[in-house]
Amino acid sequence: MVHSFSIDKPNSDTDWFTLLLKYTALFMIFWIVAWFGVFYFITKEQDPLIEDSVFNNGGLMSALIAAVVAAFLGYRAWSKFRFGSPFAFHFNDDQSTLTIRLVNTLNNKEREMIIPYDYLRITETDREDALFGKQRIIDIHDRSRLITSFNIELTAWVRHPELDTLVQLFMKFGAMN
Repeated sequence: MVHSFSIDKPNSDTDWFTLLLKYTALFMIFWIVAWFGVFYFITKEQDPLIEDSVFNNGGLMSALIAAVVAAFLGYRAWSKFRFGSPFAFHFNDDQSTLTIRLVNTLNNKEREMIIPYDYLRITETDREDALFGKQRIIDIHDRSRLITSFNIELTAWVRHPELDTLVQLFMKFGAMN
């Protein structure tokens, strides 16, 4: 028996100009952090009175915070590019496989992942947020490798008429935790 679920293919509001501005800002943050680091290490060797602690140095602490924020934004962009957004699930009981159709919302390329039921592992994380309310995040793994992750409440899947059936199939075949 084949169970198919699909939504409209997600589109991104990000265009090349927006990406250029975002990554230019990230590059400038990393450039400033690098200059702080260079000046710190040059002056540290010349003046022994400079504090060795990062927490006592405001410039280094600001650079460290900026680097962490820039790394976080870079990681989110990379994971969005790498994993893609699922827009179709096909459970094929005859072949014991789950086929996931993913779209990369940055370059609009589609790909298809086929996972045997034996290797399928699905985790659901329930989270409560003051801004978005209750959220269900589904992570789909092939063995231990993350294939995709999506937030049901923040995607079009929340409006799917057979969402409960889809979640039940996830529980049945993916040993959802």
